[in-house]
Amino acid sequence: MAKRHGKDLARRAEIRSRRGQLIKRHLEAAKNEATIGEEEMRRIADTTYYTVMPYYMTNAAVNIEKGLRHEKGVSELLEDFEAAGGGPVLIVAGGPSLEVNGLLDKLQAAYEGRRFKIVAVDAVLEKLCERGIFPDYVISADVQVETLNFYLCIDKFHVDLICTGTKVILMGNIDPKVVDVVLDLPKYFYWPVARFGKHMDAGSMWNYMAPLG
Repeated sequence: MAKRHGKDLARRAEIRSRRGQLIKRHLEAAKNEATIGEEEMRRIADTTYYTVMPYYMTNAAVNIEKGLRHEKGVSELLEDFEAAGGGPVLIVAGGPSLEVNGLLDKLQAAYEGRRFKIVAVDAVLEKLCERGIFPDYVISADVQVETLNFYLCIDKFHVDLICTGTKVILMGNIDPKVVDVVLDLPKYFYWPVARFGKHMDAGSMWNYMAPLG
């Protein structure tokens, strides 16, 4: 038994060594193929920042004016989650492997009688609903109006989403049109503010932005 255990340990060590060497080769190859310099990366980052920031500020101002500062925030989300029994969470994202590896089939088979919560990104909401999988939470974190496309299925599955208690977690800077579409669903809002290095509730965000107006 001891001899077999020793062989298993040696085999695992060999596998880890080979894996480490393979990762090192991949990193070296990626480094050699990189063509974007540090200055170019900084320029891309700045361009992205100044392109997206107007959406952040405009959307936040509109949403706050519409009364979202009185909606539930991240602290209430945690409280409600724990009050509902908590438990393990399965996060469903929008990668291609979701369908290629049959993961949706497995999730569909395990959906009834499950003992875990499902948190889905907005991009997979329609795919899940079409299979009769209605997530406990759907999260959106993009400020641009294109996010609206992920919620076009709500009209079709509106009753199901309401009856199963699906809740929506939205960034406070989300496009206001998205807020209008999910109006009937329970919502939580979070406000990412880089200077504070944390997520803020709507009330805190209002206290921060009100003097600016």
